[in-house]
Amino acid sequence: MRLAYNREGYSYDAAESPKYKFMGEDAEGNAIWERRPYLGSVAPEEGKRSKKWDNHRDWYAKLHGIPNAHVTDDMLYEEASTAKARLIDLVTEGQDIDWLKWDPDVRIDVKRYPGKGAFGRELISIRNPETGKIIIREMNTPELNAAYDSYWNRRGRK
Repeated sequence: MRLAYNREGYSYDAAESPKYKFMGEDAEGNAIWERRPYLGSVAPEEGKRSKKWDNHRDWYAKLHGIPNAHVTDDMLYEEASTAKARLIDLVTEGQDIDWLKWDPDVRIDVKRYPGKGAFGRELISIRNPETGKIIIREMNTPELNAAYDSYWNRRGRK
C-alpha cells in the first residue's frame, strides 16, 4: 500500500520492503532467492541513481542519532517491517479478522477526491470504519514517515 498526497497535502514515504530475485534452484530443487540491494543504494548500470536511498538513509540516521554513513540496508528493511506492522494494526483495529482464511474480510472506507496527485495518482483517503482513524494521519509520524520533514508534508501539516 502506498500512501501519498491526500487532499490535506501529506506526503508519506515508507521504508521499502525487501525485494528478491529468483536465482534458480539448488541440487535438491529448492528455490534460491537473492535479496536485492535497497532501492537506490547501488548505482544502476545505466542512468541516474535514485535519491530515495539518500533520503531514507538521512531520515533513519536522524531518527536514531547515528551518522548516515552507518545506515545499512538491513536497518531500513527493519524500519519497513515496523511500518508495515503499524499499518496492519491501524487498518484492522476493532475488526474481528480471521487470519486463517485465505482472503480475510478487512473493512476500510475509501474516499476519492477529484483531480490527481503526484505522478498522476488518484487522491484518496483511507479510514478504518470501526475506529474512525484516517490511516495517513496515524502513519504520518517522524518514526514511520521518511518524508515527514519534506516540504510537502510540512506544508500539509500547517
